[in-house]
Amino acid sequence: MKTSEQLLHVALQHFAEHGYEGASLARMADEVGIKKASIYNHYQNKDALFFSAVEYVYEAYLNYLKSSLETNKSLPTEDRLYMILEDLSHYLSTETEGKFYFHFILFPPPALEKNVHAQFLQFEKECDKLLAPLFQTLHNKHAHQTTVRERLDAFYCLLDGLATQMSYYDKETCDRKRQSSWKHFIAGFM
Repeated sequence: MKTSEQLLHVALQHFAEHGYEGASLARMADEVGIKKASIYNHYQNKDALFFSAVEYVYEAYLNYLKSSLETNKSLPTEDRLYMILEDLSHYLSTETEGKFYFHFILFPPPALEKNVHAQFLQFEKECDKLLAPLFQTLHNKHAHQTTVRERLDAFYCLLDGLATQMSYYDKETCDRKRQSSWKHFIAGFM
């Protein structure tokens, strides 16, 4: 693995665990086995390393979503969406990339907030492109007064809520909450 890739993976862990302010370039460099000054051979500054981590996380999330879509493509639309919800809520609550994502969407560094938000909006558009066809299928199947946009918005809120719940509860409780939430969510489309 290239030094820049090692730095990125170590930075991701440090940003996820310690936040932007608490993440130390010196500790990252030490963990990779280089001097702090050598970081600047790969990244202009801490902000550039952080934004590389943001881009990496968005790409990893999109790849995870694509994988879930592919894995579950033979299922009926409702079941496929449920499995995607399950996969993504698990990903957001357990994987380093997911924890980073959640932390920095909710609490971006104040000086970088505008750029993080702009990147997030672009990322969400990419998610929309992947998920909208499923919600369009539901819309066509069950004539209803909600739009595909409204369904996507509701799905994202459900997903974020479930990922947060997974930080508080054991697996059995989370499974029950996900099933209960899904039952009411999907009933709104019928």
